[in-house]
Amino acid sequence: MQLFSVKTGHAESSNQGNKVKIAQTQCFRDLIDSGSVYVDKTEQIFRLLRSRRTFIARPRRFGKTLMLDTIETLFEYGVDPYFRDTWIHDRWTEQTCPVLRLDFLKFGVSDYDGFAARFIGEIRSFAKRLGL
Repeated sequence: MQLFSVKTGHAESSNQGNKVKIAQTQCFRDLIDSGSVYVDKTEQIFRLLRSRRTFIARPRRFGKTLMLDTIETLFEYGVDPYFRDTWIHDRWTEQTCPVLRLDFLKFGVSDYDGFAARFIGEIRSFAKRLGL
């Protein structure tokens, strides 16, 4: 992984002579595993998670999915190995926990009963996977 520091504006990697690979993924783990450039936004994510209320609104194609996947990875895996070279690595002390991720666009129903059935089905599937 090449880490790009927002504060300093320069790459912090020993691979600076190599070509920079820009990832085309919305999965944080894939981004890190592929050795792509990552602009470290973990300080902002840390502050966002410590705030009482949060509303996330950004234009289309502006990184919302990747940011939420980054947060999901942080909660499910903790800081090692994915956040090893980031701002949050020495500051995150929360225990790992399972994350239920709901994508309402995938439900594809137009009536309340269909939506409720899919919603409840997703929650039941998540609970069954955890043995609850």
